[in-house]
Amino acid sequence: MSATARLAERALAAAGAEPPGYLRSLTLCNVAAAAGHKGGTERLLGALRDELGSGPGAEAFLAAAALHCRTQDDFYPEGRVHVGAITLAATLALADEAGDRLLECLAAGYEVMCAVSAAYAPAAQAAGLRPSGVFGPLGAAASASV
Repeated sequence: MSATARLAERALAAAGAEPPGYLRSLTLCNVAAAAGHKGGTERLLGALRDELGSGPGAEAFLAAAALHCRTQDDFYPEGRVHVGAITLAATLALADEAGDRLLECLAAGYEVMCAVSAAYAPAAQAAGLRPSGVFGPLGAAASASV
């Protein structure tokens, strides 16, 4: 059987099955990217801001959403993660506290997220998880802790 036939068989089997829960997250991710591409970023982020309120956590989430909407997702292939959209967002949310250590904070997040994801991304993906979502909190925590 050809590779094309195997892929078609898998696609048809998936189309007839109950959608797995992670599809909602993947769809929201793609909607966010599409909104950014179509100029709907401000409306989307405004609605999120109203729902989230304020504080560093909300600011980090909104910054990550804005970065992703504009497809400013640098990709680290070995770890299969979008590092900057997560670590940069966390770092920017705490920029006042970081002061002139901003780049140190960012570097710590990159280092941790890349190292852990490179080691464990294949296992995460095999379990049906998105490496950015699994390893991003570690990078954000490293950025924030510095």
